[in-house]
Amino acid sequence: MGLCSLLLRITMVLLFLHLATFLIVYMSKEDSDFIRRLDAYFNFNHENNIPSFFSSILLLLASFLLWFVYKTSVVTDKDRSRWLLLSGIFVFLTLDEAVKIHERLERAIRLVLPNDADGFLAWTWIVPYTVFAIAVGLYNFRFVMRLPKPVRTKFIVAGIMYVFAAAGIESIEGYLMKATAEDPVVLMITTTIQEGLEMVSIIIFITGILQYQALTLKKLHLKLRE
Repeated sequence: MGLCSLLLRITMVLLFLHLATFLIVYMSKEDSDFIRRLDAYFNFNHENNIPSFFSSILLLLASFLLWFVYKTSVVTDKDRSRWLLLSGIFVFLTLDEAVKIHERLERAIRLVLPNDADGFLAWTWIVPYTVFAIAVGLYNFRFVMRLPKPVRTKFIVAGIMYVFAAAGIESIEGYLMKATAEDPVVLMITTTIQEGLEMVSIIIFITGILQYQALTLKKLHLKLRE
């Protein structure tokens, strides 16, 4: 699909710029304005820059496509409300990407738990988000299994990849950051894997939605011809 191919190419370009920027910043002995701007614009670990904006666009696009499926589904479709629910979840994920809701939640949890968690639970927001992800997965399990096989496969693969990247890699990063005394190379590796997997997983998910829409339109066309 042309759109998903374009999105994947943009992801690869951003990944290259992120890695190139890190090498320039890490190896450079100068602290010029150009280097600081380059790092601010393309470093995956920074906020409010080009990669974070692109991630928000991906999530928002997925939300819109899910909403479109909901609006074009027949009223009698028993799974119609699931598409709207998923659209709402992706709106939340878009907001989270834009304003870092999970980081605000982290600060709130720290007020309740004054003693810092350690190891793989260095970032405590992972726990409620993982529980929420599992709950959403279980609630929508039958719905997903009723989808056409190509679409179902993409949804499952995308979901596992996204949760692993967002929670799993973040947990590993928290452990490694303390074990390596916040080695910038380790942070670069974990951040690259995490953000890269998140972007690719959303593109796979978008591909699944578009494929579902294509299959639905094809069935509608066949019915009209009959």
